[in-house]
Amino acid sequence: MRVSSNLKQAIVALCLALTSGAASSASALWWSWAPGCDSQNLGTTATCWSTTYASSGSPGTGAAIRPDADTWVELIHDTAPIRPLGLSSGTLALGRLFMRGDATTAQVTMSGGKLALSEYLVVGSHFSDFVHGPAQFDQTAGEVSAAQIYIGNYTDAFIGNANPSPSRYSLSGGSVTANYVGVGEAHHVRAGSAFGSGILQISGVSSQAVLGVVEVWSKGALDMRGGLLTASQLNLDASAALTFLGGTLEITGTGSQWSGSVRSYGTLFGSPATLQLASGSDLTVNARLEVGMGGSGELQVRSGARLDTTGAVLGSLGRGAFFIPIPGNGRAVVTGPSARWSNTGDLDVGTRGSGDLQVTGGGTVTSQHSYLGRADVLDPGINRNTVAVSGAGSLFRSEGTLTIGGGTGPGQGSDVKVTAGGRVEVGGALRIWGGSTLQVESGGTAAAGSLVADPGGLITLRDGTLATAAGALVHGTLRVLSGATSFVDGAVTVASGGRLEVGTSQVSFKGPLTAETGAHIQNDGEMIIENRALLQVGVGLSGSGAKYIFGSLALGDDSAQFTDTNALALMPGSMLEVDLSGADHYDRYSTGAWLLLGGTLKLSSGHGYQGQPGDQFTILGGRLEGAFDGVDTSGFALALGLSWDFSQLNSAGIVGIQGAIAPPPPVPEPGTWALMLAGLAAVGRVASRRAARS
Repeated sequence: MRVSSNLKQAIVALCLALTSGAASSASALWWSWAPGCDSQNLGTTATCWSTTYASSGSPGTGAAIRPDADTWVELIHDTAPIRPLGLSSGTLALGRLFMRGDATTAQVTMSGGKLALSEYLVVGSHFSDFVHGPAQFDQTAGEVSAAQIYIGNYTDAFIGNANPSPSRYSLSGGSVTANYVGVGEAHHVRAGSAFGSGILQISGVSSQAVLGVVEVWSKGALDMRGGLLTASQLNLDASAALTFLGGTLEITGTGSQWSGSVRSYGTLFGSPATLQLASGSDLTVNARLEVGMGGSGELQVRSGARLDTTGAVLGSLGRGAFFIPIPGNGRAVVTGPSARWSNTGDLDVGTRGSGDLQVTGGGTVTSQHSYLGRADVLDPGINRNTVAVSGAGSLFRSEGTLTIGGGTGPGQGSDVKVTAGGRVEVGGALRIWGGSTLQVESGGTAAAGSLVADPGGLITLRDGTLATAAGALVHGTLRVLSGATSFVDGAVTVASGGRLEVGTSQVSFKGPLTAETGAHIQNDGEMIIENRALLQVGVGLSGSGAKYIFGSLALGDDSAQFTDTNALALMPGSMLEVDLSGADHYDRYSTGAWLLLGGTLKLSSGHGYQGQPGDQFTILGGRLEGAFDGVDTSGFALALGLSWDFSQLNSAGIVGIQGAIAPPPPVPEPGTWALMLAGLAAVGRVASRRAARS
């Protein structure tokens, strides 16, 4: 749609001031005037249509202008060819600069100098018009400053769009700054609107955009390929396009919103793409945030900053040329007091990629379910994935489960490290797959609802604390080394092939501890079976440490042999359970050092065994000290005529059976039964007569 000459004259009256004259050293903005325009003095405003405007293409060949800080300049292109306006040196100070294409693209190229706008820079459209075309501002060097920058449509007051091509502000070098101007609305950079589309593109290592509020609407796009973009607030519409292939995006204020998911976050070449939340800032992402998808990406949440997401991935698989899968590298650092990342969905640290999460200096990360190294069966194994929590007040909490390695497939090895006062909390199950580790060291704490170590999985405690509420199942290795403390409330099972290793530390079991046949328990510290807990073992214990039984000790297999290479203490209130199934089939407990007796010895019968006279059972071995407080035989029914002999129990660990089995009473002959019945009848008649007389 073409604009009438009358409308052109009306627009002329609304645009900015431009004066012609001699060349000015203060500005290297140049163009040459067409006949009929070069002698016009348009007062405080001026409009140049492409029919009357042509750039010379090089400085000094056209007439220079001497605008002042209140000048308005509007560049309108409605015919070809495109001849860009250029700025290479000096300073150009204007009030407002409008760029609008009609049939062709309005273009400004800036390779140096300074463009200072006291109010607006509009790339793409006018205040209100029936049609508008694209515009392009290409900055490779120099400085641009403006109160507000609009890319795409200046307002929503457009009836149509004559050219669907997006307008673009491209920053590949130099700097752009948007300062606070206006009432109630500060530092605005807008890409796209209800009718127009716009792109803010930042690339180049030296590019710097220091902005306030950045809004990217439904038809807008933010394209980060390098450089630095600093914004006090960033608002991305759910339909806005985001490309983040490099550079650093730093948010310094509050109220930022990401309405759609963030993907393609990372770069294949050069430095990683970095999203920074500075102190006191916050960002809400109302979808999944992916850091390092097919490339390298980094997320930084600093002291006093807050990030809210509904799902997140650090390091995932992307698609390269010819759709070749490319594993990404994603890293997140949450550091400093009050630095917080709250994720209400699942958190994947390395899924078909490599992930790294660092929580330090009092930072906090919370998630629903958390996975390290989760991958499908056919996904390639990549580097190890890591979650490291260190420093007093630092916390990583998974409200549901935490799975280290494995996931839905073989995955790759992953590690969770908790040190120096850091804390990991898991509301549900904490599971360590084969080839993965949980390391709690130097004052760190790990607490979980339950604990599962699969074959090849390793749990290491060194000067740290491990606590579980519902117990543990160890197919791999639970290694409690020097200075560590472990509190296990629920049942712990060391499965066949699993290992429980206790170093110079203390492990307290508040629930049953079961070591199945084929398992191994090595204790070089203190193993405490607390009140009402049960140590049930099908194998021996090795190591130089002592075991303190405040609860119960029992053997899991029938007629099992328990051997402890060091000391064992049966504390007051404890119970030692012994199953006797025959003279050669019974439970045996022996130690390589002292065996302190105390509590109750409970004897039970196996396979219906009722004892035989002279049977002896050497149930205890080692250097016996102390004495049992009592013996419970309620679970063993001796044959008639037999009794227990405990005379050597506390001195030699021997339980004996003495006495003789009484013969069964004789069975009466049939005649004897008749005489007995007759006698009983006579006695009954006599008793009846006496009762009647009385």
